[in-house]
Amino acid sequence: MLKHTVFVLILLSLSLQAGNLEEIKNFLHGLGQETVLTPEPRRCGFSIMTDIKMHYNQLDADSKMMADKLLSVNLTNYQDSIISPAGHFILYYDTTGNDAVDSKDSLANGIPDFIDSAAAVFDHVWQVEIERLGFKRPVDAEGRPVEHYPVYFQALSNMYGYTYPDQPYYPEEGIVQYSSYIVIDNDFKGYYYTNGLDALKVTAAHEFNHAIQLSYHVRFNGSYEDIFLMEMTSTWMEDYVYNEVNDYYQYLNYYGGIFSDFYNFRFNSTGGYDYYANCLFLHMINKKYNPHTIVEFWETIPAAPAIEAMDIVLTNKGSSFAEEQNHYAAWLYFTADRAVAGQYFPEGAAYPQFDLQELPDSPVNIASYGMKVYKIPINEGGFYESRLTADNDDGCYNHIVGIRLAGRTKSFKDRQIFSKSENENLFVTLSNPATFPLADVQYSVKTADVFVKGNPVSTSQNGNQVIFEAVPEYAVITIYDILGRKVETLKPNGTETQVRWNLTNINGRKLASSVYFYIVRSHNITSKGKFVLIR
Repeated sequence: MLKHTVFVLILLSLSLQAGNLEEIKNFLHGLGQETVLTPEPRRCGFSIMTDIKMHYNQLDADSKMMADKLLSVNLTNYQDSIISPAGHFILYYDTTGNDAVDSKDSLANGIPDFIDSAAAVFDHVWQVEIERLGFKRPVDAEGRPVEHYPVYFQALSNMYGYTYPDQPYYPEEGIVQYSSYIVIDNDFKGYYYTNGLDALKVTAAHEFNHAIQLSYHVRFNGSYEDIFLMEMTSTWMEDYVYNEVNDYYQYLNYYGGIFSDFYNFRFNSTGGYDYYANCLFLHMINKKYNPHTIVEFWETIPAAPAIEAMDIVLTNKGSSFAEEQNHYAAWLYFTADRAVAGQYFPEGAAYPQFDLQELPDSPVNIASYGMKVYKIPINEGGFYESRLTADNDDGCYNHIVGIRLAGRTKSFKDRQIFSKSENENLFVTLSNPATFPLADVQYSVKTADVFVKGNPVSTSQNGNQVIFEAVPEYAVITIYDILGRKVETLKPNGTETQVRWNLTNINGRKLASSVYFYIVRSHNITSKGKFVLIR
């Protein structure tokens, strides 16, 4: 197996948890110790550098000395700099010494090709993220839109780069913004999943989005409750700006991650590479809505932390975070050889897949912000009714029937009526959108037939209406008279399992006393019945 000797300055091989002071100290005191490490996915250093900066005053003297070495980027001794062609960036670089970039200058313009390329790349990133998508410009130390955003090139070797939150600015009470700068590798050679110009591209897209995020509102208050969305967004942005590169694939395959440990995955996890891999949620949001929805998440961040902000935006679009989290579980099922062309993730066939489990006989627990997908061993076609019970009703569930969702996501307190054909597999998706775990989650399912409530129907008792019960979403009810003539066609209203009908035909005329027949159709499954109307 290929191994590399590196320094533990590797911000990447550690999984620092936000706010874990002891791990920060251990990390800092490991700097400079040579060790042999198995290559792992490369990460940006934003979260770790931020963690060290925000806990600096809590460190002991020795740890502070180590932190000073790490954080003291000399911003004045670079040998050269250029302004990018569009004027948005100032790039600092060396042409000799340890941090030197490749001196090749094909254009003979006195600027190394690598820097020419980097300037063009960063300008393109600006054009997409700010001008096309509408994100805010990064701010300077006075809270003004930055004139030339600074980028520094160093021999990092073991990471793509990082965005450093430099100086805080307080535009109003309760809002904190940060000026920042970016430090990225000077050649992107060595053990990287992606190398050269492609690595530069995705790093620029990723790190510059961190700079943008720092211009909204930063909750560096110990809990770092937005940090997972920061990394999710920056990683999603890589693929949005440079769709052909796909550097984010490396985070999907990692052991203990979203696919290899799906049943223990938590949506807001910051461990390992989870928050990079979780960019897939934003890929889903982009496809279901549009990329500007993700900008709206960030525009809402000053008013609410990440999950609440997403919920506010999605609620305004007729959905919710809870519903989309449950859909996300279903989308994560449709990857690799389970991918469906034209549906779910556009690149899903290239992703790994989690090992599917069958629903256990005993109750299950769902961690805070956790998700689960279980196969239900039912082969027969027909209409079905499902229910969930748990220690509280905050959970959500839905079904995958074949390659489709059964309907809108349900709360644990609500039943779901759905149809399935004999040749369609059935799965239940469970999700917990709450800050606390769900315990004793039990699932039940039984056959269900549409029926008319209070049959025979007497208008003297029921009024001028008939109520169809246990109707699947998206079903169509067609009603016929005793001569086989179509009287009316009905559809459920939203997610209701009841359909009410005012006993008039398609011309608005009241029906006479008689026997009427109905056929319920839902995804190639039909149910038939009759009722007697007495006026």
